[in-house]
Amino acid sequence: MAGRIEEVDQDQISFSGDNFGDQMSESTSEIDHAESEVDQNPSPYNLADFAANGFMERMVEGAEYEAISKRFTSGMGSLSKDINVVAIHKKLTSNITVQAKMNSFRIFTEAMARKCGGDANVKIACAISSPKDESGLRHILLCRVIMGRMEQVPQGSGQFLPSSNDQFDSGADNLVAPTRYVVWSAFMNTHLSPEFLISFTFPSIEGKQDR
Repeated sequence: MAGRIEEVDQDQISFSGDNFGDQMSESTSEIDHAESEVDQNPSPYNLADFAANGFMERMVEGAEYEAISKRFTSGMGSLSKDINVVAIHKKLTSNITVQAKMNSFRIFTEAMARKCGGDANVKIACAISSPKDESGLRHILLCRVIMGRMEQVPQGSGQFLPSSNDQFDSGADNLVAPTRYVVWSAFMNTHLSPEFLISFTFPSIEGKQDR
């Protein structure tokens, strides 16, 4: 299932959807993810505004753009043939606020790595998806997430704190093949870093729905 931020309660935020790759190189921007249904339980956030707030810039078509687009569509499984990527925005690293957030994220990543014996367990996950907007576009926000040591948190469990602050930093519905990650709300401002906003359409599917 595609990711979106879902407030389970005031202390637990869950990301539905598998990770988008265990690591993402700034140069290659490698992204993988599981087959998704992007419009199920969409986020109330206006992601188009997210791209216009000065924190992201639209990418020009090129090798990096094509790599991200190809991996995004191929990772959508049976839906891939129906997807048309219209635009990709990435974080604007020249923005002072973005630079500060990147530095903060780096510090927390290094701290988590020290805590976990060298591996901060950083994932790329689909944090928010949106319904079709007035322009006919849908949007997905990809974030880098510091997971650290994960414990199993079944979907709908209502758990709002780690079972042990010393042993666990986050959660997943299945530790072997996760489809949903859980980040406690206390870490939302420090353990997430928005990376890409992908805008796309489902022309063939939506054409059938409009008939």
